[in-house]
Amino acid sequence: MFRLPAPRLDALGPYRLPLLLAGILLTVFTLSRIGLLISSHSLIDGWREAARLMGWGLRLDAQLIGYLLLPPVLATPLLFHRPTRRTWAALMVTYATLVIAAAVLMEVSTPDFLAEYGVRPNRLYFEYLDAPGEVLPMLLKGRTASLLLGLAAVLGCAVASSWYLSSEAKAVPAPRGRDLLWFAPALLLCVAMARGTTGHRPLNPASAAITSSQVLNDLPMSSLYSVAYAGYAMKNESNLAMHYGHISPDDSLQRVRGDMDATRFLDGTWHWSQPSRPARGHNFVLLLEESLGAEFVDRLGGQSLTPELDRLSRQGWWFDRLYATGTRSVRGIEATITGFLPSPARSVVKLPGAQQNFYTLARSLRDAGYRTRFVYGGDANFDNMRRFLSNNGFDEVVEQRDFPDDLDRTTWGVADEHVLHHVHRMLEEAPEDEPQFIFVFTSSNHEPFDIPPGRFEPVAQPLERVENAVRYADWSLGRFFDEARDADYWDRSLFLVVADHNSRVYGDDLVPIDRFHIPGLFLGGDISPRTTTDLVSQIDLPVTALSLLGIEAIHPMVGRDLTGDTPVNRAILQYRDNQAFVTDDRVVVLRPDLSPSFWTTSPDGLQPAATDDALASRALAYASWARIAYQAQLYSPPEVRP
Repeated sequence: MFRLPAPRLDALGPYRLPLLLAGILLTVFTLSRIGLLISSHSLIDGWREAARLMGWGLRLDAQLIGYLLLPPVLATPLLFHRPTRRTWAALMVTYATLVIAAAVLMEVSTPDFLAEYGVRPNRLYFEYLDAPGEVLPMLLKGRTASLLLGLAAVLGCAVASSWYLSSEAKAVPAPRGRDLLWFAPALLLCVAMARGTTGHRPLNPASAAITSSQVLNDLPMSSLYSVAYAGYAMKNESNLAMHYGHISPDDSLQRVRGDMDATRFLDGTWHWSQPSRPARGHNFVLLLEESLGAEFVDRLGGQSLTPELDRLSRQGWWFDRLYATGTRSVRGIEATITGFLPSPARSVVKLPGAQQNFYTLARSLRDAGYRTRFVYGGDANFDNMRRFLSNNGFDEVVEQRDFPDDLDRTTWGVADEHVLHHVHRMLEEAPEDEPQFIFVFTSSNHEPFDIPPGRFEPVAQPLERVENAVRYADWSLGRFFDEARDADYWDRSLFLVVADHNSRVYGDDLVPIDRFHIPGLFLGGDISPRTTTDLVSQIDLPVTALSLLGIEAIHPMVGRDLTGDTPVNRAILQYRDNQAFVTDDRVVVLRPDLSPSFWTTSPDGLQPAATDDALASRALAYASWARIAYQAQLYSPPEVRP
């Protein structure tokens, strides 16, 4: 029978196993990348670009493999001896099997992750590990087929790899003195592969950013590389060490101050905020709606899934061009509750230096005599919300365990209708001479979209579809405002309805700006109907709320009071490590270790534009101020700083 000749690996002795591991990993990464490139073919500008992406993929694969081979290469001269040969073989096979299983797991999960976030798996993997109680039920309900197929693929590859590598380990010749001769070249090869270049800096993901497409720039990395690099980069997140360019703290401060409408500064950006109307002692309810993107809102050019919000939008102060600062709920909390600028680091809700003495809107309102409360239908420990809010101005946290057991619940907690009805009762029962600040965070419009049935005629089948979840969230919102309008507290209350972020933020652009477009609405007894068409940001909303409430406060927020006459016309958008500074007609995108890129917006996405140094400096000042303010604790009142 004809047989292919076996590779001549005997001469390599024990180093045949690391070589086989490298070959298996390279095969997994390459096949997956080819499949992803094929599925993204519409984004690729010809075969030359595809070839370049594959070439960079091979280089990044080699870099990762260089790191992964270091442990077995270093362990071999220590353990590959006659008394410890079996221990060496067991460790080599176990290590290689685990690495292969991890690589396969990352790659089989990539298509769903790309479909949801528009990028390969990244640091979200680590963040979701903090909340297995919420994430696992979500995966089991919403991604059952993908989860089962993925687990089958991982287990199958692990078993096959273990069997194959065990047989290869047995075939390794007995230890010989010449085996040690392979150690030095093997180690040097691993180090060279891990560095990936002879240049000044080692190879990194920025090296492979060869297109203007965020999706394509992600494909050269394997998903194991992407997750591993995210884990490595997380060491820098607590001090916001990622830089977009050099600017001194004084220059950053002066440029940011120059855009503010404050006249009396105390320290840093701490300033006296002058309201546009006298104090009223009104309740303030901030309704942060989960994943309510503009694509669902008819008035913003989206689907007609929010008839209640569309109706309400004509009864209050509506924003046509409001943009979220980020893509995660904690980023929406950060913007609307603290007014803090976005950054490539984790939201301040999670950063260790923001867990006490960090400014939030609740501090100003509590100083003005408000009772401050956070209401959430799920587990408030998710995303560190309870700790951050409780330590920074909120008197009370109401969460899932505080609701009756007989209420409708979803994977993420108590259904929106019951959460909002609870808020209605809180406002009804509150003393008139004790104004309430209630921060409400909804959750029903979140995958797997297991909403209560029978509330309305489903707009899609099956019921567990995002369209129905949006419709349910909107129905709950309309029901709440119908109750509120008939209540005694209506005339002495201010409401802000705003999304935390869009539902799914992805796209071909370096920053998909249209996916940051969200609805926003101020509503209440003395809010007259009006529409603002200026470009505004989430960070402007808490400043505007203080003004509408008539509260003179000292705070560090850099957002603008939208009740003023001067147009704002700017927004800051954080998309992974990229930050976009958007004006009416120009966009500058900042990326770590790369020069700023300049664009104009169009219906077809971002289009290249001429260099604008003034705009780049302004963008860099905002991008750097978040890092500077956090490191110097400038969001803490001066009297409590060390």
